[in-house]
Amino acid sequence: PEIDIMTQDSVIQESIPVQVQAVSWSYQAYDSSLIGATDSTVIFFAATWCPSCVAADRNLVSAEIPNGLTILKADYDSEIDLRREYGVTSQHTFVSVDAEGNQLRKWVGGTTIDDITEKL
Repeated sequence: PEIDIMTQDSVIQESIPVQVQAVSWSYQAYDSSLIGATDSTVIFFAATWCPSCVAADRNLVSAEIPNGLTILKADYDSEIDLRREYGVTSQHTFVSVDAEGNQLRKWVGGTTIDDITEKL
């Protein structure tokens, strides 16, 4: 039993740096628990049928996301309650939020990380 506990502790300790590193910046699917995980959080409302959303997504996936920024991609078609919460009426909308999820700024368009960071 003592060896099993030590093994579990080792696994937990090894995973902690990976988790800390993962929240220093990211671009990933919307998850409300990630709001406020970094200094700045932006929700990107994207639709698979939207050509400019697809272009932005392609750019963001390959971009170097600045440290301290989390971009959460929300599906425009399925995240209806989230759209209502932020008053989003069209796809390709970005919403900057504070650590509690309160809207700071909202804008439509932009396909690069520079387009996003200049709005923050």
